[in-house]
Amino acid sequence: MHTVWRRKMTEGKKAMARTLGRITVDELEKLASKNNCTCDDLDEDLNDFKWEWPEGMAITLGNLKKAVRQGLNIGWYVKRVLSSEAWELYEKVSGPADVAYVDAWEVVRVAYYKATEEAAYIRAVACAAAEDAFLKVEKPAREVRTKAVAPAARLREQIKAQAFLDAYRLTKGVRRK
Repeated sequence: MHTVWRRKMTEGKKAMARTLGRITVDELEKLASKNNCTCDDLDEDLNDFKWEWPEGMAITLGNLKKAVRQGLNIGWYVKRVLSSEAWELYEKVSGPADVAYVDAWEVVRVAYYKATEEAAYIRAVACAAAEDAFLKVEKPAREVRTKAVAPAARLREQIKAQAFLDAYRLTKGVRRK
């Protein structure tokens, strides 16, 4: 009895999926092209759709939830295939969810910016302190470095001057005295 009931439920779901139709890759591409759809990440969404449903997707609640879970933007498709009456009903039912989402996003956005603003200030103060500490150490270190290298620098310049003079004399054919 349980097996028979399960089979009937499965057959019923398949029949419902057939009745509601299918979304095919070709249909999505034509809709996107025809409507000059410039949704963000549309190409990526189409590729993900092709990967998941290469033969097209039966329009079922399960498949639609799966598409949403996978991050596919189905909003642009919904708007283009529903009649104006169906679109109004869709907006009436889904509108409160949109408002709740925007409200939640706003609360999170404010908290995020408050937290990052404080962190940015702390970073700026720390960077300024680090820069001050670096400058206090860097100038004297540079002076010590310059003094330490000065004898070698003078010797190098003397050797280079003598080498240039010798090479120049050789070029002119003058012997060194």
